[in-house]
Amino acid sequence: MLGEDESYEIVFGHRRHQACLELGLPVLAVIEDVDDTQLFAEMDRENRERKDLRPYEVGCMYAKALDLGLFPSARKMSEAIGADLGLIGKAMNLAKLPQVVVDAFTSPTELQYRWAAPLNAALQRDPDGVLTRAKRLSKREPRLSAKLVFDELTAADTSTKPGSSDSIRKVKVGSRSATLKWIASEKTIQIDLPGASQDELQQLEVAVIAFLKGG
Repeated sequence: MLGEDESYEIVFGHRRHQACLELGLPVLAVIEDVDDTQLFAEMDRENRERKDLRPYEVGCMYAKALDLGLFPSARKMSEAIGADLGLIGKAMNLAKLPQVVVDAFTSPTELQYRWAAPLNAALQRDPDGVLTRAKRLSKREPRLSAKLVFDELTAADTSTKPGSSDSIRKVKVGSRSATLKWIASEKTIQIDLPGASQDELQQLEVAVIAFLKGG
């Protein structure tokens, strides 16, 4: 019989355990002595079998394990749990994004592994610009799709901004092309995309902002 002061942590079957509690069913469990490192490795293996675990959640889990000192490095963690080192790095880069950048998305679960490097590169290149855009996007209603948020946050300042002379840019909007024309004398932009849908208008908004910023 277990003593009143004894406590245990569930490694496998959190959902099954919760279901049994709600149904008032007894639970048959196997008790083993494991250290924190072993416990993390076992829980990680179970989590990776779940199809609904998202990259940001994975990154937070790995970053916390390193912060707690369960592993001396990401490489050692990769070897211990049998996970790809590159994937671990991408996941942790997502988890370490500034909160304001994460909040620009409707949910952090929208973040994707392949966005980790471009987002961090944009932050290194233009931290103030990225954070400013992220704050604006987090307050926008209706919210943009995750892909459009990513596009705006990573827009590079690699070309000349509209200035004293007229300029034209062609942009891809869904399956169509739109023309953005900067009229310097009036300081206005003319947009040529007849019958634009709501989704196309959202994409145009991102394109216009990038155009004005020189991206």
